[in-house]
Amino acid sequence: MDSLEDLLISLALNISVAVIILCLFSILRLNPKNKTFYFRTSPYEVRWSLTRTAPLLKEFLNFQRRNYFKVWIWIVETLEMTEPALIKHAGLDSTVYLRIYILGLKILCPICLLAFCILVPVNWTGQALHHVHDTFHSDIDKLSISNIPYGSNRLIAHIVMCYVFTIWTLYILYQEYKKIADMRHEFLKSRDPCAEEFTVLVRNIPVDPDKSINDQIEDFFHAHYPYQYLTHKVVYNTKSLSRLSARKERAMKMLNYYRNKNQRTSENSTIKTGWLGLWGKRKDAIGYYAAEVEKWSEEENSEKDKLTSNDTNVIRAAFVSFKTRQEAAKCSQSQQAIKATKWVTESAPEPRDIYWDNLLRPWINTSIRQMLVWATYAFVLCFYMIPIAVVQSMENLEEIKKLSPKLAPIIEKLTHMSLVKQIVQMLIPGITLKIARELLRIIIEMICKMEGCISHSSFERRSAARFFWFYVGNIFLGNVLAGTLIQLHQSPFRTLKVIGSFVPLKAKFFMSTIMVDIWAEVALDILNLIKLLIFRLNLMVKYGVEAVDPVHLLFSASEPQAQYYLLLGLVYAVITPLILPFVIFIFLCSYLVYRHQVINFYDKQYESGAVFWPTVHRHIIYSVVISEVLLMLMLSVQGKKFTPWLIPLPFLTLGFLKYSNNKFRSAFFVYSIEAAMVKDIIQQQPTQLPFDLNELLQDAYMHPSFKG
Repeated sequence: MDSLEDLLISLALNISVAVIILCLFSILRLNPKNKTFYFRTSPYEVRWSLTRTAPLLKEFLNFQRRNYFKVWIWIVETLEMTEPALIKHAGLDSTVYLRIYILGLKILCPICLLAFCILVPVNWTGQALHHVHDTFHSDIDKLSISNIPYGSNRLIAHIVMCYVFTIWTLYILYQEYKKIADMRHEFLKSRDPCAEEFTVLVRNIPVDPDKSINDQIEDFFHAHYPYQYLTHKVVYNTKSLSRLSARKERAMKMLNYYRNKNQRTSENSTIKTGWLGLWGKRKDAIGYYAAEVEKWSEEENSEKDKLTSNDTNVIRAAFVSFKTRQEAAKCSQSQQAIKATKWVTESAPEPRDIYWDNLLRPWINTSIRQMLVWATYAFVLCFYMIPIAVVQSMENLEEIKKLSPKLAPIIEKLTHMSLVKQIVQMLIPGITLKIARELLRIIIEMICKMEGCISHSSFERRSAARFFWFYVGNIFLGNVLAGTLIQLHQSPFRTLKVIGSFVPLKAKFFMSTIMVDIWAEVALDILNLIKLLIFRLNLMVKYGVEAVDPVHLLFSASEPQAQYYLLLGLVYAVITPLILPFVIFIFLCSYLVYRHQVINFYDKQYESGAVFWPTVHRHIIYSVVISEVLLMLMLSVQGKKFTPWLIPLPFLTLGFLKYSNNKFRSAFFVYSIEAAMVKDIIQQQPTQLPFDLNELLQDAYMHPSFKG
């Protein structure tokens, strides 16, 4: 983008694509057969009726014309649900996740107003770039701090605004931290009795040759908790059992498929029993798969008996349950043995949150795995600087022409075709970066699985944290550094001295990535075209909800991306305020789309009680510090005498992080003994509904393969 005109063309192009995608969704959602897909978890009835038409047409078309005049009504419906109702329907995790976008709007909207009223006029009238003509600067830079002359007193306005923006951001963060801590406390207090409230996970149980592990656990906890210990379940090595269960599950799916097929066609299906069904003896499909189910069921039962009869198949871990929440809280927060590495206890995750594969790994190897994961992660981030440099080389046609003289004639033609030029300069780099981002997300998740997280929630939190630092280190700082190297053609050491002056120049690139994400990330998420096509294909062999595979909110990708947008807003609020409307717009779009998806589309995979919020809070604080440090770099280029004025700010910001964590963080990771005791007392009151604790715990912490 070389001018404001180019920016507007690109903005119109990207918004047009997003509007087309949203219109397509608004129409597809009216299709009677698609309502099972798009409203799979909706608490409401679908608000349209079908006319009395031919049954075949009723399946594919909606004949109520008035519905097509209300295609955008889904936006109103999305905003109707109150926050308490949303917590009850989707859980606290999803509700607090949506508050990340609300938090971004609370922070950035007032900042945007102040920046456009004060900083934009100050920058525009600076006149430093009005007579500069080079390939580095554009009309957009005339609205940035780059347009301020060296040593000008106008920089005082930027310093004052930096303090104002920081104070406002920290105030909003404090209020939000307090609010969500209160929401978590109220959520844990008011929810129905759960197995995890009474249970702790015990790991690294020592080996006793004279006792079985079950006797060992009973003797230990009867001795230390004689009145409150209730029961336990040991963890078995179920790898072979899981394979048998998977084979049985596949056979059952094929059996159901052929039963449904025979009901529709009234013909007996046959299959070849050889490799991939390509050759072998032909048999009746239903009879063959019924025999397969029976065979795998027998082997599964035999494997279960083998596991439970021999301690050699037991992992040295167990879920131990108590009669009260208070005793479970005491046990999880105390050291059980003289040796700190024996009888290690922690709060048990929610049963559906357990990551069984990692629970089978020895606890003692966790530290080694974490070091290996960090080393692998660092290598991957360094390697990913290559695609970042490629993306940067694609951003500027003039630089492509310098690097590849053979492409000069083609580039000359493109420079005279405004629309094509925008596609090349903006869409292609943005889409390339998105593809690289998606590939890295998959790699990071594979790496984090080796780390040993025992729950899906902790695994996603760690994946999200690593992905956030990829955004900071590679996409943000990496783009600034790579772009500076490409444009200056100088050594990295010399580039580092002037990197501060090139931070404003990359605002154009980040605007382009935000505009691409509006449709490539947000709008496509609500359309879900590929999943919709798979659903329609599944309808041929399945019925209703069975045709829809569970879909979960991809927290490990969505949460760091939201923080990345906020990072851009905070960094460029003082440097190039023009980026703020773009960030605010994508926050608005993301909030609407993801709120709709949380209400109507996403399944609830687990409930952690918003335990991820301290990480979100910490990352936003780090974003504030990064914005302050980069402004100091800018001032060292624009006017060194003003740089010392900002030195206290990062230290004060980090001090606020420590203060807020000391005040609120423990509420997210420790179930206080007082809260547990209060809930126990409330539960004993006659007005409360009675519940059977033994029944609640009976199958809660049993491996899914044992339940089959």
